[in-house]
Amino acid sequence: MTALGRHEPATPPHGLPAWRPFRVAEVVRESRQTSSFSLEPVDGEPLPAYRPGQYLTVRVQPDDAAHALVRNFSLSAAHDARRYRVSVKREPDGIVTRWLHDRVGPGELIEVAAPLGEFTLDAVHGEEPVVLLSAGIGATPVLAMLDALRIARSDRHVWWIHGARDRAVHAFADEVRGHVAALPRARSHIRYSRPAPSDVPGRDYDAEGHVTLAVVRDLGILREARFFLCGPPPWMRDLAGALLGWGVAPELLRSE
Repeated sequence: MTALGRHEPATPPHGLPAWRPFRVAEVVRESRQTSSFSLEPVDGEPLPAYRPGQYLTVRVQPDDAAHALVRNFSLSAAHDARRYRVSVKREPDGIVTRWLHDRVGPGELIEVAAPLGEFTLDAVHGEEPVVLLSAGIGATPVLAMLDALRIARSDRHVWWIHGARDRAVHAFADEVRGHVAALPRARSHIRYSRPAPSDVPGRDYDAEGHVTLAVVRDLGILREARFFLCGPPPWMRDLAGALLGWGVAPELLRSE
């Protein structure tokens, strides 16, 4: 599953509870391409706890669709008993993502199944450093992990390392700064592959280029850390292979 939004139809796994109606409570523009949708259950009942890194399965019927469409979207915030938050990149060829961005506002009803997924972080237990590596919209599940670490007041060493094209498409910048500032041993490193002339090094991003093994090593991160990767599949494949080749133990490396 990509960080936000599979383009092919998805079928909820066998045994899921019935679809539950949710109302869009809030829509927040995160960047030129990405918006966050906060969803609250119509019945008002508290939501069961979920693990940071999991995703929602949603069922919607855009205006130009002949039937309902099912998609998976990563949860982009830690557990909240009142609402779910998913953050969606608008894909030019994505029927559902285009509809969400162009037509959906507060009050719209969407059917939702329970959170699922094994790409998760235990934010309470564990002492090893945590390295959250992402590119583009791949930030969404690891952002939920960072949020969960903040809520747990974790004293683990935490690295947020993210790659984007430029400031215009760099989502969650202010939110991440707040989470990192709230953690006593957290640090952030941002790479822009094609910064705009108006993007300011040291303010908007830390260095030009992509997130690679060389970046991880130059930051002084130890192989014994626990690594979480999410982003475009070729990037994840290359970086995961490089980390394993560097000596990171397979059990310490997770990718979405």
